[in-house]
Amino acid sequence: MTQPLPPVLAGVVATANEQDGAAPVAPAGAGAGATAPPIDARTRSAAEQFESLFIHEMLRHMHSAARVLRDADGAGDPVNEGLADHADMLLADSLAGRHAFGVADMLLKALAAQNKP
Repeated sequence: MTQPLPPVLAGVVATANEQDGAAPVAPAGAGAGATAPPIDARTRSAAEQFESLFIHEMLRHMHSAARVLRDADGAGDPVNEGLADHADMLLADSLAGRHAFGVADMLLKALAAQNKP
């Protein structure tokens, strides 16, 4: 028996699955002869976007903590902070696209298990 998805993930999946027209693709990591149900391309994209958001938030909080430790008053140059945030966003997108942290893979695996006939 599989556990239900948390509400925030269920909303992402429902939104992705409401879209029509995407050809189903095999889940990430599925080799030849895999028996897992197909995962919609939009669902895969939603999982990657969630992983990107997760990584970006982690990097943002890491930089915020580093600034506080570096500067006694926590103040910094807003231009550099904006550039660092943009760089973090690009890095997060790149890492999520490669499933570097495995968050998207875990989501897709959970969805595949939940959608078994």
